[in-house]
Amino acid sequence: MATTLTETLEDISAVIPRLTTGTVWANIPGMALIETDKDARRLARAMASDLSLYNEERIDAALQADDLFEALASEIQEARDYYLSRIAESLHDKNFFDRALVDVLVRSNGHIDSPIW
Repeated sequence: MATTLTETLEDISAVIPRLTTGTVWANIPGMALIETDKDARRLARAMASDLSLYNEERIDAALQADDLFEALASEIQEARDYYLSRIAESLHDKNFFDRALVDVLVRSNGHIDSPIW
């Protein structure tokens, strides 16, 4: 049990690692798996929003170059792995994560000049 602020921060940082994107995604011990479509969609959209927030300039440039999914491949895979670890296996085939990526990263950026459109 942590007794000082420093020990508390060390305990927290041991449980919640900070990823290279600046986003915090970690399984916290004892956290239940998500079992409903609604909650799985919500998590997928939240994660896509985090990707968008922390990579805004890269997303703009990648959309202009028509290589969004290649440019963010490692960040997307890291987010996908976490997402799949947080939802029940029965939800894995429902494609909520990919839909959220398209909605949040692509559709919401329709104002960017891109060969995609």
